[in-house]
Amino acid sequence: MNEFLIIKSLFKKKEKIDFLINCILSVVVAINEAFGVSTVVLFISYASDPNKALESKFFSVLNVSGLELTFLEFIIFFGSILIFYYFIRSALNIYFGYRLAKYSEEVYSSIAKKLLDKYLKMQYVHFLKRGPTYIQKILVSETYNFTHIISAGLMLISEFALLILLCILLLYTDLYATAIAILFLGISILATKKIITSKMAILGVIREESHRRYYNSISNIFRNYKYIKITNSKTLPETQFNEQVSLYVSANVKAATLSLIPKSVLEFLGYLVIILLFIYVLIISKGSITDALPILAMFSLGLMRMLPSVNRIITSYNQIHFHKKTLNLICTESLLKEHDVNSQKLIFNSCIEISNFQVCTNKGQLLFKDASLLIKKYSKIGIIGSSGSGKTTLIDVLLGLHRKYQSTIKVDDNQVKNFDMLNLKTIASFIPQKIYLFDGSVGQNISMSSEYDRIKVNSILKKVDLDTVFSSRDGLDSQVGEDGLLLSGGQLQRLGIARALYDDSEILIMDEPTSSVDTEAANSLMNKIYEISEKKTLIIISHQLNILNKCDYIYEIKDKKISLVNHVQRK
Repeated sequence: MNEFLIIKSLFKKKEKIDFLINCILSVVVAINEAFGVSTVVLFISYASDPNKALESKFFSVLNVSGLELTFLEFIIFFGSILIFYYFIRSALNIYFGYRLAKYSEEVYSSIAKKLLDKYLKMQYVHFLKRGPTYIQKILVSETYNFTHIISAGLMLISEFALLILLCILLLYTDLYATAIAILFLGISILATKKIITSKMAILGVIREESHRRYYNSISNIFRNYKYIKITNSKTLPETQFNEQVSLYVSANVKAATLSLIPKSVLEFLGYLVIILLFIYVLIISKGSITDALPILAMFSLGLMRMLPSVNRIITSYNQIHFHKKTLNLICTESLLKEHDVNSQKLIFNSCIEISNFQVCTNKGQLLFKDASLLIKKYSKIGIIGSSGSGKTTLIDVLLGLHRKYQSTIKVDDNQVKNFDMLNLKTIASFIPQKIYLFDGSVGQNISMSSEYDRIKVNSILKKVDLDTVFSSRDGLDSQVGEDGLLLSGGQLQRLGIARALYDDSEILIMDEPTSSVDTEAANSLMNKIYEISEKKTLIIISHQLNILNKCDYIYEIKDKKISLVNHVQRK
């Protein structure tokens, strides 16, 4: 029930209304199916007994209307009406199938969008715990698997309603024979539930876990593509991929095989019941079945329609259990708390002063304590330290991404509560150590949009010395490839700087800006960075002291302290 309430909160008002309409339609389809069976039996009854046909109310109504039909004409007329009715019934079934498919796809799209919005608004620490591969799996696979649960639920309603209506029709026809038939079906349903459903739930867990590792192995393979390409031995990511894809396929094959069992069992029981029923009728009628033909037709058609219905009920029920892990995952992810975002733009005219600064890792390990940091407007600040000293974490704290800290913060001598209130990200652009580009054009990657100011982008490309590079290709429409595979390391780094410049932020924060280029290219790149940031505040993280020669202040993180290095001054 709790999961139902959580899932219900994910649905929009229109989706809830559509679900209700689909539920009503499923019952209408069930009534239509049951009515179709009864009309065929009625047609057989009339066709096999002229007296019954000529004494029927339908025949009397037609004669009163002036048609004056013979028995054969009546049967042909009645058959024509049934053909037309079955055409309409088929159209209704197709429409219901269309609505069901459309609704499932719309639910998939809607929930995927809502979850993505939650992921983009969640705390950064929650992103780190999940990782991009896990989130991708939830958005692509598990959200789509969730639609199977929706479809199975609607199918359950439709088929269960049909089963009840058919049982009522058969009970009306013959109480004892129906009781025996229902007993047979009931035993088969309970048996298959006991044998299959628990196994389907276990297979569902195996499917989800192997699928998660399967996604991880794919990610690891292509992140290490260059190394794997040149090595002759089989790598761990390849081995993991082969193992997990085998487990995933095995779980799906076993589930598909188990889902076939109810159909085979039910078909066997159905034919058994029909044969025994015919034998029973022959015995009690001493070899004549003319009078019992309508009853036999009702049971034959009824059971033949009930068997697929029971099979779909069992299959839908098992599908829900097979994807129960998916339901749990979607519920868990939908409960993610959104990180409250302060949209008020920071205004500082002179300096930002941070004192009594203490930062811990997400696991509670102390990185530095009682530290101080001064950020003067238009100053150039370098931050150095060994690997693991906390340089990147410091930047995460400044940008409000890391929350394990305590400090005293002043902006132009006015004290603010915390880094969320400081909201440095409203006036800062961050250039990470690794620049991630999406598969699109140069202009799109710089602006992070499909529509952008082409004049502005061209101006920025000149600032970072990339205008001539792309002018010889397709200009701003030049493709960069996924993750910038069509660019060199230096071009990739400069494009990252261009992206930061597009927002025209007051502060530029850079993490190891020269890590992917050689010494000569690093010096050229840093000269360009200092040049374009002349009217901006610049914060550079690096383990290379030589590239910080034009900084006003250099801070070193060492022994859990942030110390100011005074021997480097900008001329």
